[in-house]
Amino acid sequence: MPFNPLPTVYSVAPSNPTGTTNTSGLMMGLAGSITPRVTGRVLVIMTGNIANDTTADGCSVRLRLGTGTAPANAGALAGTVYGTIASSTEEQSIVGGNKAPFTLQALITTLTVGTAYWIDCDVAAITAGTASVADVYISAIEI
Repeated sequence: MPFNPLPTVYSVAPSNPTGTTNTSGLMMGLAGSITPRVTGRVLVIMTGNIANDTTADGCSVRLRLGTGTAPANAGALAGTVYGTIASSTEEQSIVGGNKAPFTLQALITTLTVGTAYWIDCDVAAITAGTASVADVYISAIEI
């Protein structure tokens, strides 16, 4: 009988990365990963909380995937953006302990079977302060 590999499933809760004051965005260094084995179609879901330590400011987060060495925390923007941007505004400042939940998801249909992909996000402060993500959970399911 021919061997039929099972689709890849990946999930992880990485440690909370250091935030950023950068307004263009920096990578968070979450180092998620998936290597498609069957179809190259992967559903990626990332959840967590986002906040900015400055009252009356905000932050944004975007899902990114790429190949090669995974980006480090505070690394330059890398990989390809998938899905939409999630952002929060002044009401979710961590000064008062407030955080905004976020969910990023993308169905990516063009990954190459047998190639390892890193999964990460970039975070940006809207105009000032330190933007950060916390309590991140990453799931990637080949379908």
